This record gives sequence, C-alpha cells and structure tokens, in this order.
Amino acid sequence: MVILSLKPEERIKLDIHDKKILFYLNQDSRISRKQLAKKLKISPQSLHYKIERLEKEAIKLIVLINYNLLNINQHIILVPRLSNEEKERLMENNSVIFLIQTLGKYQYIINILTNDINKFCEKYIPNYHIESYKIEKQIPDIFNPYGIENTTYNKIKEDNKIELDKKDYKILLQLCKNPLDSLIKISEETGIDRQTIKERIIRMEKANIIQKFRYAANIFKIGFLTYIIKLKIIPKNKNKILNNIRNNKYSGIVLETTEGYIQFYMPPSHNELFEFTEILQKIDNTIITEIYQASEYFKIDPNPKTALEIFEKNSN
Repeated sequence: MVILSLKPEERIKLDIHDKKILFYLNQDSRISRKQLAKKLKISPQSLHYKIERLEKEAIKLIVLINYNLLNINQHIILVPRLSNEEKERLMENNSVIFLIQTLGKYQYIINILTNDINKFCEKYIPNYHIESYKIEKQIPDIFNPYGIENTTYNKIKEDNKIELDKKDYKILLQLCKNPLDSLIKISEETGIDRQTIKERIIRMEKANIIQKFRYAANIFKIGFLTYIIKLKIIPKNKNKILNNIRNNKYSGIVLETTEGYIQFYMPPSHNELFEFTEILQKIDNTIITEIYQASEYFKIDPNPKTALEIFEKNSN
C-alpha cells in the first residue's frame, strides 16, 4: 500500500460526520461499523458511503507496526538534495516508509527500515552530507484537530518484547495486506482457527507490536499543512516535552531518538505552529528546534514490501 502525491491536491469538503469518522478511524480503524454508526447517530448505509468516499479520496486504512520490537530497525535520514534519478530510486525502494520533500535546511526527509544504515546510504545517497537518526521508539498520535471528545485513547502503551512464532507472522502479514479482514477471512487465508487469531492479535496489541489500526492520509486533502519538527532535548526534560506534544491536538506520530524527538505536526495554518513551538520553548528554554514544511511531493507506505517479505519469511 502506498499513498503517493506528486502534485498539488484539491481539498475535499468534510461535514461534522466526516470529521468524527476520521477521528475514530485514526484511533481504531477496526471499530465495529455498527458501533461507529451508533456513535455518530447515522445509518450504517450512510457510514459505509462516507468511509468509502474518504478511502477513495484521501485515506488508506493500515496497521501501525512497532518494528523495533521485531528486530527491524527504523532510521530517519535528512538529505540536502537529490537528483531526479535518485528521487525515483528512493520512491520505488521497498524499505521506504515515507519520503517527503520539504522546505528547510534539508530538502528531503526519509524514513526507512534497515538494519544496515551505512550500506543503505552508500547505495542510494553516497554523494551527500546527511543527518541520520536511529528511531528508539515510535509513539502513535491521537491527532484530534476537530476537538472530538476523547477519554479513551491518550495512554501510551509500554513496549513488551515477546517471542513470535510462524502463526503470529502469518497473522501480521495478512493484517498488513488487509487491515480490515474479519477473523473468518484471516482464518481462510492463514489456515489458523478464529479463536487463536483473536487471542494472538490481542496478545500483539498488549505487547505494543500492533500499535494501532488506523489510516495513512493525504493530509493536504483533508485541510491541513504538514510540518516535521526535530527537537533536541536534554534527557531529563524529554518526558515533560512528550506529554505536551501529545496533548496538542495537531500533533502526529512522534519518533524518539537519542537526542530527542522527530514529530509530525499538522495544523490548519502556520499560526498554530508558532504557538506550539513557543509553548515548548517556555517549558524548556534549552530545547533546539528545527522545522521543515512538507511539500506535496511525498510517499507514505507504513507497511513497505521489505516488512512484508520479512513477515512472509518468518511465517514459513
């Protein structure tokens, strides 16, 4: 699955029900459609139509995997420039989770899966002075720009490294291919009984291997700008800053590094960005902030082919 944009996109019109659907699907895309229709006080038919439209125009339902717990390393690379040929090679690369062209000190920010970052850089970006950061932890967002009342999704789950067997990897592989598959469908595809599938999914969720069933979005089309913010923070202040990041309704996924955090921030205008960074500066005046505004040249593939190949190999 790839969400790809190479040219300016028109924003789609959203009513209050669309906004609520986006919020709930971002927190748990496998939520019962009957339950969601009841929350929104609309008919199941209307809900189906609205989700179908959103999927067609702006979102793709995914499963967010905590790759670190599976011994698959994530890295962020900041690159000053790329030739057209280099861009094309990276856009087609099977290990790229996202590639975003930006305005700022570096023109490209790339998130990849690799256990050999040096080899990757030597092969794909050998001619540039880059910055590279290993992701120590991936922290899902509670992006809530519409102010939907939320008392359920704030807690950060603890990582718990558990051993997975072939059945677990078969289930993960099927969920990455089709995140909304029913237990019956997963059973048909994997040959594993439904009760075992249910128990394994719950176990992987509790361990934080499966972090979220959610969506990847073309954020421009639903009315927001996208910034990537790199924060260098002294260790004793990291938790305080993280709490403030997660309490901001425009904050996206946060990636923790040894130096601090790299996060997505998706406000409707630059004004909210300035307010946000000013708040962080008041909390910790030693914080060093770099801001990159994303252009509409990007690729998002949260479950890239490299991950699926590893899951398939481990399921045999």
